[in-house]
Formats: sequence, C-alpha cells, structure tokens
Amino acid sequence: MDSSRYLFMTGPTGFVGSNALRHLTRHSAARPWSAIKVLVRGETGAEQARALGAEPVRGDLLDPSPMLREVISGARYVLHCADAAWTSSYAEARARMDENLIGAINPHHVARAVYVCGSSYFGASEDAALIDERTPPRPLGLGPAFGAGLRALRTAGERGLDYVAAFVSGVYGPGSWFTRQYLHQLEQEQPIPVLEPPAVWPYIHIEDCVRALEFLLTLEPAKLETAGREVILTDDTPVPMTTFIEELARVTGRTARLERLERGALQARLPPFEFSYQSANMLHSNARLRGLGFECKYPSVKEGVPALELARR
Repeated sequence: MDSSRYLFMTGPTGFVGSNALRHLTRHSAARPWSAIKVLVRGETGAEQARALGAEPVRGDLLDPSPMLREVISGARYVLHCADAAWTSSYAEARARMDENLIGAINPHHVARAVYVCGSSYFGASEDAALIDERTPPRPLGLGPAFGAGLRALRTAGERGLDYVAAFVSGVYGPGSWFTRQYLHQLEQEQPIPVLEPPAVWPYIHIEDCVRALEFLLTLEPAKLETAGREVILTDDTPVPMTTFIEELARVTGRTARLERLERGALQARLPPFEFSYQSANMLHSNARLRGLGFECKYPSVKEGVPALELARR
C-alpha cells in the first residue's frame, strides 16, 4: 500500500483520542490508510504512540511549525481529537487549534477529515423533544468554544473538503472524568448532589464512540451528502443522570447516596460550569448516526456500564 496514504491524528493522549488510537492500530492492515501519524508534544506521548505502532509527530497546534503543516497537508485521513486545556482561555485556545489544523488540511488530497467536539454544542432542550443535528444549537458548558472550529470546517467544506463533524455526547468508560468522579464518591460513600427531577443526559460507551469515529472516517461520501456531515454520537437511549450513577453503584456493589436538590439549591452547591451540565436536559438523538448504518454495541447504559467490568478493575 502507498506509504503516503496515512492517517494523521491529534489528541492521542486524551480519553477519547487514546482509546481511538488503540482501536485504530488493531488490525490496521484492513483499513484504507497505510500508517498512523499522531501529534504529540513530549517524549511520553511519543513513547505511547510508538508502543501502539503509530509514528509520533512533535508539534503544537497553537503554533504549528512548517514541518507540522506539511504533515497535515500530506495526510489522506485526518482525525482531530485534540482539545485545549480547561482554563479561562479555553475557548480562544480551542478556536486557534481548530483553525490552524483545518487551515493546513489539503482539501484536494485528503479523503476524509473527522472533527471531534462535544454534543454540548447543541445544548439543552426546552421541552421533552429530542434534539438532532437540525435543531438550532443552544450551546452550554464547553459548547460555545466549538463554534469557531465548526465555522472554519464548514467554510473548508464549501471549498471541497470532505469532512464530518462528530458531536460526542457523555462518553463514559474507565478514565472518563465524570465516571471517575462518581466512582470516587461511591467508594468514599459521599453524598452525590443531583437535580430533582434529575437531568436527562445522552451517553455513549467509549467502545461505541471510537467505533463510530472509524465508521465516519471510512463511510462513503454519497451517504454523507444525503444525510448530512454533522453527526451526534450517542447511544439509543438518553437516561436520567441518576440512572447512570445507580448503574455504577450496582455493578461495583456500592450504595449511591443521592442528595436530591431543587435547582436553586444545586446551583448554590456547584461551580457554574458543573451546574450548567448537571441541570441540563440534553435529549440528543442518534437517528442520523443509525440512519447512516451504525449500530451501537451498547444501546444504553444498562448494557454499557456492566461491560466496563468495574468490579474486576
């Protein structure tokens, strides 16, 4: 296979990115790229990449070197999982990273670019209706920070870039931030503050998430032209946050001490950023993803959480 047909990937040390890299380096001969090059900043990331059979590329999307731009422009496939640090300048940094990457992609050479961001871009529903990709976005939490990158992506699409924007919902698995937080609270028998009635969230098992990213990388362009190039990644069944917590408790043999609070009391207990997520009904639909032909291995947290084997871990 032509050695120039490589996949360039960002964010290989993050939660989604590291799992995606492990997934994509398995049985790599069956995939349309001949190699995987991953963006890293330091030697630790480089060692992890090499251990999985990927080629590390040193650089920084906040200030890409000519060499890094050349690697990006030469890629046949691009998977953008990199995220900015969670600081007060997150939105500015994320926008710069996204715009630098998208600006360096050669739309006449790349076969597909997949841009990964959060489904919080679509935000909360005002009623019980499901939110899909046609719903006017009402970003919350980190959601507003994705706007600049999405605008750059759509503009590049008008110039010929074959792309998919993948809006990942509440992706869970060993190492995801909210899974770790809940497991710690369960282990320490701490009260877990939740909204009453509980907010409903879209969830997706990390295995289904990375499978969906590969699916979108290799999907026929004609299907995307028909369905749309912006796709929410979530499982089949949004559920109350309490259901997710209680599933974690059940499979680990612990008791969930749920502290059910009305909106004002919960807002007083949590930082604004965390409250924005904890209080939002995000009934996001995966109808477009399913319509494209993808099926979740774990259609809800009822199947997905036990598959994490948390009791054994």
